Amino acid sequence: MERISTVFDQKNSALVTVGDVAFSHRHLTFNPDEYVKIILPLMLSSEGGAVGVLDENECLVGLLTEREMLKKIFYTTSDPSIHPHNVGKYIDDMTVRQVMIASPETLGEHISIEDGLDIMMQRGYRLMPVVRKYDKTALVGIVSHRELSLYAGHREGEPGKNGKGSKAAFSHLMHKPYNSRPYNPWI
Repeated sequence: MERISTVFDQKNSALVTVGDVAFSHRHLTFNPDEYVKIILPLMLSSEGGAVGVLDENECLVGLLTEREMLKKIFYTTSDPSIHPHNVGKYIDDMTVRQVMIASPETLGEHISIEDGLDIMMQRGYRLMPVVRKYDKTALVGIVSHRELSLYAGHREGEPGKNGKGSKAAFSHLMHKPYNSRPYNPWI
């Protein structure tokens, strides 16, 4: 257990803003006209949960989440107006534009981890795109509220840190909507 904590300390002690967290890992981006059937396997292998959708000018136009894709696929398979033999064709022809969250709310890269976490909790977002401070369409990356909670919890014990929101964040993570029983990261 100490080993994990030491590695976490060395690697992440300088992370202060949501931009720092977003920069710390790779994120995928796609075009609105790409096919979901091609993107889904890439998303699953990246284990990110969401990807940025950029237009031809590299501007953020949407957020594509695994959850939104699954909702759309489920809706398509249960739509009574689509014959069961044609469901596969509808899913094969589904584009990112049809599924993405258009013009998503964003976090500025300069926002502190704790403030970013508070915003996500207040608005009920599990994932949010992070954008440049002076260019709200320039994607820096995507952060999850679970990830920010871990960083906020780590920072709570640091001297001079107020730990604002981190206790509430951990409490929130340990209960719904993720599970009806307390969260156990070791399962």
